Amino acid sequence: MAMLLGAAKVLVQMRDALPGTVKLIFQPAEEGPPRGEQGGAKLMIDEGVLEDPRVSAIFGMHVSTDLDCGKLGYRFGALLAAVDRFRVTVRGKQSHAATPWKGVDPIVGTAHIISAVQTIASRRVDARQPVVVSFGMVHGGQAWNIIPERVELEGTIRTHDVEVRRLAVAQFHRIVRETAGALGCQVEIQWDDYGPVVWNDPDLGQRMLPSLARAAGQGNVVESPPVMGGEDFAHYARKVPGFFIFLGVRNEMAGAIHPLHTPQMRIDEAALPLGVRTHCLLAIDCLKQEAGRVSRAAEE
Repeated sequence: MAMLLGAAKVLVQMRDALPGTVKLIFQPAEEGPPRGEQGGAKLMIDEGVLEDPRVSAIFGMHVSTDLDCGKLGYRFGALLAAVDRFRVTVRGKQSHAATPWKGVDPIVGTAHIISAVQTIASRRVDARQPVVVSFGMVHGGQAWNIIPERVELEGTIRTHDVEVRRLAVAQFHRIVRETAGALGCQVEIQWDDYGPVVWNDPDLGQRMLPSLARAAGQGNVVESPPVMGGEDFAHYARKVPGFFIFLGVRNEMAGAIHPLHTPQMRIDEAALPLGVRTHCLLAIDCLKQEAGRVSRAAEE
């Protein structure tokens, strides 16, 4: 947001020189809205953010602690993974911990489920295809000597291929239900399609590479490998050509070395002016290219 605000200040000052319109999207709920609510990119699209005037190209940027400060990372095609989020409720029958045979233990069932679904990546999907199945929350029980009635767990599946995604989701449902059933438990599965793969339009990306080089210097523009993180920017890029890039914020001397979404994560804020410059150049150069194409078409 800070970099986009900086770009807004620059672009507003040169508004009269721009050969077109620039929209700046300050979108809430990028990580997903609260359960049962709408939000994020999908709601913005439904409410017309890409219309009036019609958007012809869209750009996004995210900081990366894998890239040194001063560098920009790009990739044509699939950059970030498709994201599925799940919540599983495993139900058993409560009993005293001293008499487990009088109940059905959902904690044991949960443990088997967590282990079993790891075979999706190791045994069900071609090993040459990226897929991740991870659990981020497991909640169950209120006393050390009571086997609870239920356990709730939440997590995510990440993939880069449509068919792999379909297979992984189907296998997850099958394994969870059959594993729970084998142990006498019942399960409820809630599913949330957070978003598809972030697809960078190759033609748009190729045209904008010189802009990245102008912003950071030719030697500081590097190709990024596919990433298993996700972004709901993917929804915009399904509607109009999109190009999503990474801004390096790593600085070992400053201690900016830890991964995103960790308590130790910090960034080298010296990278922010480069982010502003990159936003501006992408917008300006894209508008100039569009204006040039319209002019040539009119002459033909």
